[in-house]
Amino acid sequence: MTVDTKLRDGIIRAAVGLFRTHGYRATSLKEIIAAAKCSTGGFYHHFSSKDDLLFVIHDVFISDALDRCRAICRRDASAEDRLGEIVVDVVKNVARWRDHVTVFFEERRFLSTQRFGIVLDKREEYNRLVYEIIAEGYRNGEFDVSLPIDIVAFGVYGMAHWTYQWMRPDDGLSAQEIGRNLARIILYGLAAEPDRARAAKTVARADASLAAGAGAGAGAEAAQRKRRAPVASSRD
Repeated sequence: MTVDTKLRDGIIRAAVGLFRTHGYRATSLKEIIAAAKCSTGGFYHHFSSKDDLLFVIHDVFISDALDRCRAICRRDASAEDRLGEIVVDVVKNVARWRDHVTVFFEERRFLSTQRFGIVLDKREEYNRLVYEIIAEGYRNGEFDVSLPIDIVAFGVYGMAHWTYQWMRPDDGLSAQEIGRNLARIILYGLAAEPDRARAAKTVARADASLAAGAGAGAGAEAAQRKRRAPVASSRD
């Protein structure tokens, strides 16, 4: 790691901690610079504004999650296998980027309109990939078609990502174990003909695939559509 990269990462870490503790609006640029132990010039060498820094914090997490989801979706496996793997991977990714995820969900309304659009594009692609796997499971007879696909898709996304609110590393269950249990709940509920043994095997295959690194992704590609953010950012 170069000195330049170390400084940039230190600024991000300091900002993530302050944004999570005090919120984006209540945190000043001066406080970020002090916490990062850098100069004003050092900050502006890497970031053009506090809004730029908030965008990077959001983009790091969502880009990593999207890359991994794309890789899983490309696998030659059943819809059930891939959906189970995605659920486990999401929970592990939330644990890895815990502070970033918290800032993502709690402070995203402060992103500027253009930056919010970029993040939203990636988030919508992620949701679409999950939606397509569920739709494939319906077509193949793997999942119960009586369940509304929109509710299922949002349920999968929400259940796995909401773990940032309650998952604790010292509670006795690892992110892998929590992900496996959530995958079991989802796959049992979706099964066209409830088969718990089959669902358990699917989760086990997801574990093995993730352990082998199958969830690693390729480079991200951001769609460039304009959207409006719910609230424009406030700048220092």
